[in-house]
Amino acid sequence: MATPIGDLGILEPTLESIKQMFGTLSYFVGGVFGIYVLLLIWRIIDTRLTNKMLTKMLKEQKQTNHLLRRLEHAIDMKARNR
Repeated sequence: MATPIGDLGILEPTLESIKQMFGTLSYFVGGVFGIYVLLLIWRIIDTRLTNKMLTKMLKEQKQTNHLLRRLEHAIDMKARNR
């Protein structure tokens, strides 16, 4: 039977079209999840590299502070000897 709009029989979902829809949807969800996992891995790696870099900078800063204290002490000793 025809409706005033026309034949709506083509809009009835068939089993095959439902399978295709769920297949496409599962690809989309899998892709989003895959991107999320990649971003999570990148964040973990980036955090480790950042922590390593900050630890190295802190160690260098401690060494620099130690050298500056030694230099100040040497200058003070020279000033006292005069």
